[in-house]
Amino acid sequence: MREYPDDSALLDALSAFLEGPIREATAADAALSFRARIAAQLARVVAADLRTRSERVRADLEGLAALLPEIEVEGTEAERARALNRALARSIRDGRIGGEALARARAEVLRSLAADLAVSSPRFERSFDIE
Repeated sequence: MREYPDDSALLDALSAFLEGPIREATAADAALSFRARIAAQLARVVAADLRTRSERVRADLEGLAALLPEIEVEGTEAERARALNRALARSIRDGRIGGEALARARAEVLRSLAADLAVSSPRFERSFDIE
């Protein structure tokens, strides 16, 4: 049986092609070369997202479920994480979460954002000391 490359590997190959031969071929046209570089970066980000999405969704779901144990939602892990995220935002906005629970919610949001930044902008400083 034939084995096919996964989507992230195909996007990595596309990124390398755009960064290599295409940028070289478009070197005389700065605007086009820049667009090729942007497209390569976009392909890298999507590839990284595909490789890590299930782990990040699972971590978000676990964190949100711990913050909102009284809320039960159905669906895929991603759908449940989105529903719990909306419920957490509503609870914070409506003032139903405060004190220690709000501090735990803030820590969970920062953890989730840091995980997303690690994918979309891996060189971005993710230290929580930069507020």
